[in-house]
Amino acid sequence: MELLITPYPGQPENLAPHQMAFNQSMKTLRVAVEWGFAKVIQQFAFVDFKKNQKLMVQDLESMYRVATLFTNFHTCLYGSQTADYFNVVPPTLQEYCGLQ
Repeated sequence: MELLITPYPGQPENLAPHQMAFNQSMKTLRVAVEWGFAKVIQQFAFVDFKKNQKLMVQDLESMYRVATLFTNFHTCLYGSQTADYFNVVPPTLQEYCGLQ
């Protein structure tokens, strides 16, 4: 099941305290998720080159998925800004691939 979590819409003064707290906590996580997207683009710029992408000709979804998979391999080998920020050690390639 795919899941997308979004902040509560509206001005802060119109939100309940728990909604404001949720929105505030999501800001930090959103930045970390954006770092992940940025790393994929940094490692595989062609997935962001709009002039060269042909929607009905190329399998853009698979291209992005493979770029993300290879970026995850890169993170296993060399770490990432997100792992450093959250003070976690990425898994080894063997652990990531379920071989260990």
